[in-house]
Amino acid sequence: PDPLRQLAVVVTKLDKHAAGAERLAEIRGKLDPFLKSCGFKDGRIRWLCASGTTGDNVVAKPSGGSALSWFEGPTVVEAIDAFEMVEHKRDAPLRVPVFSSAGAKQGGGAGQVIVTGRLATGCVRVGSQVSVMPGSLDTTVKSISRNGHKDAGFALAGDAVELTLGLDEEASCVSVGSVVCGPSDGIRAVERIKAKIATLELETPFTLGQSLVVHIHAARAPAKVTKLLVLHDPKTGEDVKKRPRLLKSYQTATVEITMSDKVCVEKYEDFASLGRLVLRLGGRTVGVGKVVKVYHT
Repeated sequence: PDPLRQLAVVVTKLDKHAAGAERLAEIRGKLDPFLKSCGFKDGRIRWLCASGTTGDNVVAKPSGGSALSWFEGPTVVEAIDAFEMVEHKRDAPLRVPVFSSAGAKQGGGAGQVIVTGRLATGCVRVGSQVSVMPGSLDTTVKSISRNGHKDAGFALAGDAVELTLGLDEEASCVSVGSVVCGPSDGIRAVERIKAKIATLELETPFTLGQSLVVHIHAARAPAKVTKLLVLHDPKTGEDVKKRPRLLKSYQTATVEITMSDKVCVEKYEDFASLGRLVLRLGGRTVGVGKVVKVYHT
């Protein structure tokens, strides 16, 4: 299962409410339609309550005298433990989105770059030949820190890693949003994508040419909505209207987005973690979605 298809919604402060159960039902009734429009299914959503003040229902169930004693569902920890483990694609091409990078000079004068990230797919070993995109910077993995353990010989998909790469004058080209990949099956950096998005609460509707900031894995870039292609039914996903003139709050649509800078991105169905996107505007999240097509020209 996709990790974003399993969701626990924790509602707090219900212990301060005289009718906690009714308030939880009211909140659920308002949020359920939106969550379903984002693709979550009933069986994948767990509704919980917890108290941040007393810790009730976080680890242990509420006691008989608790203001949350009416709640009969799982604790927060039990809900997290019940999530199905995600199967990481270790046999897929290497993809490591870079969360941070720093240069380091060694005693002999050779330059190195230390990058941190999480292996989205594939595997890597010390001595592996890799490429950093964008820029097609070919280099070698000098050392690996895996899940906090230094001097690891290898790392697998799902691991949090710190990779030391042998780069010198090109070090400044490695930045947040770069992707470490294999030299023969690397990711490509593009400016234009097609995405299926779900809008959140909008102050004004989206129209053609809408300016946004797109966040994909660790990368971000100013962008514009250059085509409004199809409006979808938020419950069924079926096409409702082609070429809509605008998008309102809580609608689902397929759009074309053009970014001002090239970004390393993949189709969601091929590499889920490199194909999810968040749309921001004026410091607010105004939409979420997934990449359905990457335009390489």
